[in-house]
Amino acid sequence: MTMKSDLCFASADFDRQALKRSDGNWISNRLGHEDSLFLIYWDNKFLTEVDSSLKFLDKTEAAQFDKSPINWSYLGELAEGKSVFATEIFQATEVCTHASWKSLRSLGLFMSAEIANLLALAQGLLIWQSHNNYCSLCAFKLESRQAGHALVCSNPDCAKEIFPRTDPAIIVLIYHQDACLLGRSAIWPEKMYSCLAGFVETGESFDGAVRREVFEESGLAVKNIEYRASQPWPLPQSLMIGFHAEAKSRELTFHDGEIHDARWLTRQGLLDALEKGEILLSSSLSISYHLIEDWFNQLSDQPLSDLVKKYRHD
Repeated sequence: MTMKSDLCFASADFDRQALKRSDGNWISNRLGHEDSLFLIYWDNKFLTEVDSSLKFLDKTEAAQFDKSPINWSYLGELAEGKSVFATEIFQATEVCTHASWKSLRSLGLFMSAEIANLLALAQGLLIWQSHNNYCSLCAFKLESRQAGHALVCSNPDCAKEIFPRTDPAIIVLIYHQDACLLGRSAIWPEKMYSCLAGFVETGESFDGAVRREVFEESGLAVKNIEYRASQPWPLPQSLMIGFHAEAKSRELTFHDGEIHDARWLTRQGLLDALEKGEILLSSSLSISYHLIEDWFNQLSDQPLSDLVKKYRHD
């Protein structure tokens, strides 16, 4: 059984209308439709209202930022049937400097599941576009296709086509008997502890990545690897695949230097450490918190979220 927790960016799918992306006439019609909505992305942030809620523009307002249809990427349809587009601007204007902007991380916890998923797509897509301007084979300029979801080399003799990429990474809650292992990196905020994680290598399975990363970071061998959930993490382009795994022992050896410290904590030990301020958990925005919560709740009469609200730092 997978986790029951709702994960930000992963708990609901809006209608991406992927089959419409190649229909130029349909996209053009939606760009000019009175009900269509537009998002602006600048300096790794989204345009927001004064109260920090996400700001959707109509087509007239959107034209103040970019009038070129080719620069708008189609995201999909909201539940009420409105089409949503997004674009990234790169030069600050007077409108930009006097507007309110918020990062995806800041917005995520306060958005509906539908809008959080929409923003995850928008940010991942726009970052991918901005990082791919020229063909890797012939250095010609890349041009947008499929309403922003593909890029094609402008050199007719090459015509290389590329698509958005996703980098898979495993994240694992390790347990042994009645305790779980939480680690921290030296570059993290003070007292922040989390699950172990790392990118999947070429030619490697998810289970293989769990075994390798856990051993490299902690020296532990694991068994009973169990998939729990996955979460898009467009910061900028990862997909987190979450697991629980049982350690064969508790003897730690930090091989690769990524983990600065690690602690075995029972359920009561976790609560005590949180109450004393000895550790901090990541916010409920991330799958890390939910993997810990999932383990904790399996043998607890009260959910972790209720017990530690006063210690959390969302």
